[in-house]
Amino acid sequence: MRIFDFNIHLPAPIEATVNDRTATEMSANHDELIKRLDQVSFLPKLAGANFMVFNSSLFLSGDAFAVYARRKVKKVALTILIDFRDSDCIRHIEAARAAGTHCIKFHSYQQQITIDDYKVIVELCKYAESLNMAICLDGSYGTAYMTEHDTVDFICCVARHITEVPVIVLHSGGLKCLSICLLALDRPNIYVESSISLTWYLGSSVEQDLAYMYKKLGPNRVMFASDDPYFKFDEALNDAQSFYNRHKFSDEFLDRVFYQNAVDLLEL
Repeated sequence: MRIFDFNIHLPAPIEATVNDRTATEMSANHDELIKRLDQVSFLPKLAGANFMVFNSSLFLSGDAFAVYARRKVKKVALTILIDFRDSDCIRHIEAARAAGTHCIKFHSYQQQITIDDYKVIVELCKYAESLNMAICLDGSYGTAYMTEHDTVDFICCVARHITEVPVIVLHSGGLKCLSICLLALDRPNIYVESSISLTWYLGSSVEQDLAYMYKKLGPNRVMFASDDPYFKFDEALNDAQSFYNRHKFSDEFLDRVFYQNAVDLLEL
C-alpha cells in the first residue's frame, strides 16, 4: 500500500517538552533541517510526505531544505507556520511559495491565537489563497488552555472567508471532530487529516465519532498523517490501519486516505 504522510515534523535535537521541541523547530535553519531529515528512518516507507516547517522566515535564505527533501521522497509537499505577528510575514509567504511550499499553517495553541488575531490571519490566508496555497489549521483540543484558544471558532472564521483553496483541519479536530464534520458538510473545501486522534482516542466514544465523521465526509476528504516524532510513524500507521479495518472501510476508501487524496489536493 502506498503511504503519503501529510504531517511530519523534523526530529528535534533534544528530548524535552512539546513546547521546547517546537521552539527548536521555529529557529532551525536549512542546514539543521537537512540534518534532522537525515534522522527520519521511516522515509523509505513513504511514497509521499508533507513536511511541517515552523521557521516562518526560512525561505528568505533560499530553498536548500526544499531541494534536499525532494531528493529523499518521491512526492514532497511543504507547509510553513506563518508568524502573523511578524511585520515581514507577507515576504515569508512569498518566499515560501517561490521555494515550492504548498500550504501555510496556523496553530491556535502554539501561537496563542485569540479572536483579536482573526482579522490579520484571515487577510494572510486570503493572500495565500491568491497564490494558490492551501491553509492548514491545527485542530487539536486539550490542556488547561483549551478554553483560551477556541480552535473551532477560529477554524470556522477562516472557513467563512477562504473558499477557493483547500482548508485542512489537522488532527480532524480531536474531541471537537463532530463540529468539524458539520463545518465540512457545509464547506466542500474543508479536508481533515487523522494524526494524533486515531491513537489518542483509541477505544473511546470519540473513536466512534471519528468513524462516523469519515464516513459522512466520504473517501475524498480524509488523509493519513502521523505527526511524527510527536506520535511515532509506525504506531500512527498501525493504529490507523486497525481503525479502518475495525470500522469496515473499503479498500478503495483506504487507497484514497493513505495516498491519493493528498496527491490530488496538493497537485503533486
